[in-house]
Formats: sequence, C-alpha cells, structure tokens
Amino acid sequence: MVDAERLVFRQAFRDLIAAQIADAIADGRLPDQPALLTAAALVGAVGEALVGPLAAGEPADDLIPALTAFALRALGGPAEDDTDQDDADLHDTGEDDTDARPADPARGARHAAHA
Repeated sequence: MVDAERLVFRQAFRDLIAAQIADAIADGRLPDQPALLTAAALVGAVGEALVGPLAAGEPADDLIPALTAFALRALGGPAEDDTDQDDADLHDTGEDDTDARPADPARGARHAAHA
C-alpha cells in the first residue's frame, strides 16, 4: 500500500515537471528532449539523493545547490555557477586560455565560433 502511494506521488511530480520541461522546450529555453523521461529521471535522482541526508536528520548545506546544478545540467543548460564562465566566453579577449579549464568539446565549439 505504501509503495503504491509513493508511486502515485512520484508520478504526480513527474507529470508536473514534464509539463514545465515541455513548455521550456516549446519556448526554445531547453533543447529538444523527451520531457516525460527527463522528468522521471530527475524525480528519481533527486529522491534518491535526498534519502541519505534526510535519514541522517542533519542539514547538508551544499545539497540544494548541488541538486540544482545537477538538474540544470541534466536538462541541457548550464548550472547556475557555470553562467559566469559562459558569460566570460561571450566576452573573449582573444587570449589563449585553453590550459585554464578542462577540455569541453561543446565549449570549444562555442569558443571557435566566436573567433
């Protein structure tokens, strides 16, 4: 009985999140993706990530920012803390900074497009 209620609860969250993802895709704010699958994956991942900290009963100060960054990346966007770096890429000074950060093919392609 409890497992059936948990499933209903998770499906309700999945459906709400899927609707938001679908709207963001339609508006061009997110890349094309299967909204229902992405939402189900996010609900499952976030639920699983919360099990340990909630069971311990101790606050995990870095948990919410880490989950937010994870969710944003999973959706196909930059994490909030990545936006400063992305803005810096838009204002490229022309200096060679390839050794300054790890290799990222997508970022390299964006960087090359600005050159």
